[in-house]
Amino acid sequence: MLSSPAISAASPPSDQDSTSVAKAEATLAPIYGALAYIDIPDLGLQPIKMFYGAELWPGGQGKHRPVGKDRLAFRLSQKDTELICFNIEHWPTHGLYGATPDRIATGRANFQQMSENIAAAREAAGRDFRFGYYGGIPASLGRNIAARSAAIDRVQTELAPLIEQVDVVFISLYSRWDAEFDAWQKRAEAYLTLRERHFPDKPVIVFLGTRWHPAALPGKEGARNEMLADQIAWAQRRTDGIVLWGGWAPEGRRIDWAEDEAFVLDALREVRREAAPDGMLSD
Repeated sequence: MLSSPAISAASPPSDQDSTSVAKAEATLAPIYGALAYIDIPDLGLQPIKMFYGAELWPGGQGKHRPVGKDRLAFRLSQKDTELICFNIEHWPTHGLYGATPDRIATGRANFQQMSENIAAAREAAGRDFRFGYYGGIPASLGRNIAARSAAIDRVQTELAPLIEQVDVVFISLYSRWDAEFDAWQKRAEAYLTLRERHFPDKPVIVFLGTRWHPAALPGKEGARNEMLADQIAWAQRRTDGIVLWGGWAPEGRRIDWAEDEAFVLDALREVRREAAPDGMLSD
């Protein structure tokens, strides 16, 4: 899974050691690559296709309606991976938490658009894909989970028909609101509690960022994610997959791979060392 020369040992392990490492990694959740760095080499990550709004609605025209089947069929025909994530952030569902009828109505309208879009994608696909939405389901727990505790189950229950339509539930677990790993892990576990209650049969794949979220804690915006190795290690054992996302600066420019290469590769090497039995992997 993480076997590309870019992150492998300088002196390869023996065949027996390589087999042991492969068996250990096979029991861990896969890591999918959604990295936008300039001049990034092949890291050996699994493929995923991210569909962003700008790709589905060029120029933003018609973006408040489901994507046409012809456009979906064309876009899907160009993809060589079966895992598809729709990142349509102008259809948020967290309005369902709203205290006003207007906010709740907007959340429900967005939920309906997402449902129609998935149905159109399946009709247009022509072959097997696994579809999911980033950020819409489950509805975000927000910064202060306790403040939403009374509404969390109600909102997720309302989203149940849409959750039933998707093949994969993507959850955003970027470093954003929690300065320490223990606090981040507590938030992550809260999402897994939702899974147990509302979508126990759906695979859960989490998004982790190589850098802090651009709207993170003051002083952390867009900084390198020093918790990355611990987050990957946790997610590989507690979820069904990880999407590693990064390569963007807060102001929207793409980052050169050389800026983040050392710390990203160190995090991946650390995870590999933990996966290798009996310390069989050197670097």
